[in-house]
Amino acid sequence: MPQRASIAKHVDEEGKRKHEEMGFLDGWGTALDQLVALAKEL
Repeated sequence: MPQRASIAKHVDEEGKRKHEEMGFLDGWGTALDQLVALAKEL
């Protein structure tokens, strides 16, 4: 899997916690992996 880094700024801890509970980071990782796979097919 490719290396990647991201930074997210939240207004408060509650917003951060909600994003973590929703799997926000995992979702972005999955989307990036799918984009990389698609790009390799081009």
